Amino acid sequence: MATRGVNVASQWAEGQIAPNGHTREARLSALRKKIHEHGNSKAHVEVVKILETAKKAAQHECQNKRTCVDIGEHISSQMKQKLLKKIIENKSKITVLADESTSTGHKSTLIVYMRSSVDGMMDPIAFPLDLVELDSLSAAHIKDKIMACLLKNGFTIELLQEVLIGFCSDGASVMLGTKSGVGKLLQNDFPGIVLWHCLNHRLELAVDQALEVTGGTNDFQAFLDSLYSLYSQSPKNIRDLSTCAHDLHITLKKIGKVFNVRWLS
Repeated sequence: MATRGVNVASQWAEGQIAPNGHTREARLSALRKKIHEHGNSKAHVEVVKILETAKKAAQHECQNKRTCVDIGEHISSQMKQKLLKKIIENKSKITVLADESTSTGHKSTLIVYMRSSVDGMMDPIAFPLDLVELDSLSAAHIKDKIMACLLKNGFTIELLQEVLIGFCSDGASVMLGTKSGVGKLLQNDFPGIVLWHCLNHRLELAVDQALEVTGGTNDFQAFLDSLYSLYSQSPKNIRDLSTCAHDLHITLKKIGKVFNVRWLS
């Protein structure tokens, strides 16, 4: 705030710092000087303190962290807007990755990722586009939610006809069913897109099948599942475990279980 004597120059805030000089050595020297001056400024020191506080609060799951959450959301939203602006301006090819999940509030949600080369030249990157709440798990509803998500983030139907080249998801029938899955419905509107069964999910399926064949890990999985049942269903056991963790100076987060793959292609 200006009243506190802290002000960030617009060139730094908008990422428009440019070097002076006619030679490479002169430009590098000018940039080093600007970085040094900015690094010692009050504005830079204050911003670093704020970001470090937000980072630590997020890492340690501190209470009363509303401000830190706002800072994180603001930074991520600005980064996403700049990425999408560049992608749309350059008409870079995009692939949509989607996966249905359940939130902590036991609501069905759709995690939508986008993979694209930002400027059409650099290597493609994948970044989270949105988290969409679902009212139904039908393929038509999920497809409509994906389209609404893309349109909300600045794309148009005409642009998508030109740049959308792929859709990737797990092997669930509602997502990649050959007759009426989400991918097939998208392919009806965008005939040029390629449907792809997530490679990571394929690997997980392969590992799961290999474990079933060998059988050597069944006892270990049964042991972990027994631990999960013992502590997840008894508040008294959870309190006793937390007391032991405190005496041993161990941070106890949560007892989990081994999840199996739900779908096969």
